[in-house]
Amino acid sequence: MFQFVRLILLLLSVCPIETKAQTHYLVAGTYTKSNSEGIYVYDWNAKEGVGVKRSSLYTSNPSFLAVHPSQQFLYSVNENNNGQVSAFSFDAKKGTLTFINAVSSNGASPCYISIHPSGKWVVTGNYGSGGLTLFTVQPNGSLSDPVQTVQHSGSSLNKTRQSSPHVHATVFAADGRSLFVPDLGIDQVVVYPFDTTTGKISEAEKQIITLEPGSGPRHLALHSGSRYLYVLEELSGKVSVFQKTDTSWKTAQRISSLPVNFKGSIGAADIHISADGKFLYCSNRGDAHLLTVFKIHSSNGHIEPVQFISCGGTKPRNFGIDPSGNWLLAANQESNDLIIFKRNRKNGLLTPTGRKLNIPMPVFTGWIQKD
Repeated sequence: MFQFVRLILLLLSVCPIETKAQTHYLVAGTYTKSNSEGIYVYDWNAKEGVGVKRSSLYTSNPSFLAVHPSQQFLYSVNENNNGQVSAFSFDAKKGTLTFINAVSSNGASPCYISIHPSGKWVVTGNYGSGGLTLFTVQPNGSLSDPVQTVQHSGSSLNKTRQSSPHVHATVFAADGRSLFVPDLGIDQVVVYPFDTTTGKISEAEKQIITLEPGSGPRHLALHSGSRYLYVLEELSGKVSVFQKTDTSWKTAQRISSLPVNFKGSIGAADIHISADGKFLYCSNRGDAHLLTVFKIHSSNGHIEPVQFISCGGTKPRNFGIDPSGNWLLAANQESNDLIIFKRNRKNGLLTPTGRKLNIPMPVFTGWIQKD
């Protein structure tokens, strides 16, 4: 019996069983202004925190991606003046993308794309023209022509960056009944009711969350249950925390994502909450080149900084926490790399691993299941 157990252990050491955390591909979106190949696909080893390139597919400036809930399709913006969005099918066995179709975004420079939790609709934010556009997902994964476009208007304090509206994100609530749209140009987060039966954005019943003049809301993160809302302000580098009431969103806190003694240009970029809801992460460009870790207090949703750490490169844009929760990858646009950090799930802290993936002008990171 003892020899049999030893044999089983030996076989397991030679052919280790792949855990669920290891069964993902890493996908990366880029700017194609230099020698980028467009969208990159990597085999992602969550045990070691290592990625190996599997494939790539060219499409123009796929700076932001969204994975369909079925894991069978991928959607990208084409961030150009004549904006488009593109649909791709994904072969989970081969780790390859196949182009399906591309349609107009009905606006300039689309920079964000998201998928309704049901998988039936896709919405993109057009930064250049300051609007958002809705599409229907067809049975084969292709996108319909635009079915609704909502145009913002207005301006704000910073005449260089806020002379017109600039939609910077389109985020569905977990239940799919609300769409949160931060607009950098007008210092607002617009919350649109979404009809999950008809697939329509309700402009008439929208709710406006007003931020500080000149703050420039860029990206946001909703806490589980959508009780707390965290808005990252690109121009101020601060995080505004809002608490949901019966009828509105109430300001709960506003805190800098930069060290107290920081001096230099500010360019906050991305924000995410860990899957357990205990930690909030931000990236900062400008002169900071930082990642910031906050602890989230469950009693009131307030956040407290626990770490400021170099992004390991230059101009960190988006970043992602892998499905295992053990790794964070920062996309550094100007140093052309994805820097891999080890993440402590207990205290949220990040540790550099010294490993990176060399990708021209990376912007976005995400994951697709292998099975």
